[in-house]
Amino acid sequence: MRLTGAIGSALGITVILVACGVGDIDLANRPCPCGEGFVCDPSRNVCVTPAELAQDSGSPDGAGPCLGDNCACATDPDCKDPAFSKCVDRKCVECTTGPDSCTAGRYCLPSHECAPGCKGNEECAALSPTAPFCNLGRHQCVECGADGDCTGGKKCSPAGACVVGCTTTCAGTATCCNGLCLDTKSDPLNCNACGTACGGASALCCAGTCADPLTSTANCGKCGTVCGTANATATACTAGSCKPTCTTGFSHCSSSNTTGCETNTSNNKERCGSCSKDCEDVLKHVTGEACVASVCTYTACNSGYANCNNNPADGCECSCGGLAQICCPGNVCSLGRTCVSGTCQ
Repeated sequence: MRLTGAIGSALGITVILVACGVGDIDLANRPCPCGEGFVCDPSRNVCVTPAELAQDSGSPDGAGPCLGDNCACATDPDCKDPAFSKCVDRKCVECTTGPDSCTAGRYCLPSHECAPGCKGNEECAALSPTAPFCNLGRHQCVECGADGDCTGGKKCSPAGACVVGCTTTCAGTATCCNGLCLDTKSDPLNCNACGTACGGASALCCAGTCADPLTSTANCGKCGTVCGTANATATACTAGSCKPTCTTGFSHCSSSNTTGCETNTSNNKERCGSCSKDCEDVLKHVTGEACVASVCTYTACNSGYANCNNNPADGCECSCGGLAQICCPGNVCSLGRTCVSGTCQ
């Protein structure tokens, strides 16, 4: 279309407008960042579907989908690891904050990790009858939330303990702080001395010393929980749980939070190479299951089965052809028969 308006005429310019048609844009295999429904494959810096990335970044032996933290996803069902079953910002994570999806006695951090702590009064009443109230600011179960929760004329301290009042001194080891007899060895707002408050929303006062239960290896999750170093090159407290760096052939499988890398996974067929890998579940149709150098292996295939995909990690997955039957993939037949022109003979 040609326009020669007043401005165009005055300048001696002819303006031509061309109508353009924009075709469909292929959002797959484009350079990152990605459009809706696609995720970035960091190894190639291209956009793919979550299913494609899960397949590309699956288990080390190629036998399953991507498992663990930060696998690519579009919705929760894409996350196949029960421990990281929530899809947030296209990554599989442990929990969501709204609503909080952590189990009782744990709460979801902004980093989408479950940490030891409470989410409400009902949880505290079930977990600790002597501390039935949840201080949501610190996610800690406390004895009271107000003076009315205390009996015997006691008052509720700012930290949530029922205590007696005082003027100058208190009985026993308590210290008189602002008219209240407090235990300065455990009060996070008066730790080791009146007015000495522990910094951080989740801070604890452990034997008169402030500690962050989310990161302290000496008080991980709660006061006195020391992260073990057995069979570990290093240890850390992450989100209130001990996370040791295990030496080769060992893992931290115990439900205890303090035992270090207590499990030998190099020769344990029930936990071979990891805490969750049971060779009897992984290997199909075999006899003589064993774990050697952290890898599941076996002595022989069951009668009528063979390892047709040349992947020993999943055992003998195909049912072999019998006499005059079609051969298995890999030209395998049962009972020593030979595959000739696609038929077992």
